[in-house]
This record gives sequence, C-alpha cells and structure tokens, in this order.
Amino acid sequence: AFYDCDGLKAIVIPSTVTTIGASAFEGCDALETLTIKNGVAKISANAFKGCKLIEKVVIPDSVKSIAASAFEGCSALTTVKVGNGVETIGANAFKDCVALKNITLGSKVVSLGNNVLGGCTSLTTIVIPNSVTELGDGAFSGCTKLSSITLGSGIKKIGANAYRDLDTLTEIVIPEGVTEIGEYAFYDCDGLKAIVIPSTVTTIGASAF
Repeated sequence: AFYDCDGLKAIVIPSTVTTIGASAFEGCDALETLTIKNGVAKISANAFKGCKLIEKVVIPDSVKSIAASAFEGCSALTTVKVGNGVETIGANAFKDCVALKNITLGSKVVSLGNNVLGGCTSLTTIVIPNSVTELGDGAFSGCTKLSSITLGSGIKKIGANAYRDLDTLTEIVIPEGVTEIGEYAFYDCDGLKAIVIPSTVTTIGASAF
C-alpha cells in the first residue's frame, strides 16, 4: 500500500485496521514514528522491513502474530515492546536490527522463528518468557554483545545455531523440560564457562558446544 514511500515520516495505524498487509510500509526510508493502535491483530511479512529511521515500536495486546521479516533491517530501532497477545513471532522478524538494545516479549509468545533476532549486534540481554516452547534455528546467532540470557521454564527445543558465535556469553542454565539442543546451538561461544544441561535433555546435536 505504501511500499517505498520515501517521504513518509509518521504513520498512525487506527484501531479499525485488523491486518497490516505484506510489505505495506517496506522501504519507507524516512519513516521515523510508528503508532499501532489496539485493534490490529496481525502484522504481515515484510510489513516494515528496511524502515531505517524507526527508533521505537510498541506492539499492542490485540496483535496475535508478527510475521516473517516484519521489522527486519530496521537499523535505527532501539526499543521494542511486544504485547501480551502476541503468540508467534516469525523468522527474521527483527533480524539485523543492529541498534536494538531492549526487547520485551509478551507473556503469551509460544514460538520464536528462525533468526528472529539474528545479527542484533547491540542486544546485551534477553528474557524469554515461560510461554515460549521453541527457539528457532539461529534465533540469536550473531548477537555479538549478548551476555545475559534468561530461558523460561516452557522451553522444549533449542534450535540449531541458536546462540552460535556469542563470545560474550559466559554462563547459561538450560531449564528442566528441554528435550533437544540443536546442532551448533552454542558453537564458538568462546566465553562460555559454565553450562547446566538438565536430565530432561535426550538429544544434543552435532557440534552443539
């Protein structure tokens, strides 16, 4: 709808809108201010991809899903608050948001897609809520400053390459209930000094550590 509208600086999505369509605002290079009102239920793939000047995003509780690459490459984005209605966050949703320092995940998120926060090189800490059951492949791969990760009690599977190349990570506690750790999950985490693997784990993938 507004694809590549290079002059667009501010947008308010009203409560009457239920779906923000695929690539709706992709490539709006001048977009600085984004307001999404309570009422929107779905943010589709690539909806705000490459909007390089947005600094803050608040996802209202009405949103149920954030699709693949929705905010990928939003390079000025520093703060994200995900509402308590969101259940799924798709692959690459916040990939390469290189300025992202703070992201708060809502209490109903169940799945985090592949590379969901991959390449977020300013992110230092992340708390995964108890509602999350699966971390996608490469979920935090390349987050080179990530030093603190709190995994919720609902996690069942840690995907391949999930924490690959995180040299700043020194300690990780994998909660009871996890059954599978994917291949290369903690590969090349050169700073990792302590790891606790619970008795519930039945599969540890090739080169996981």
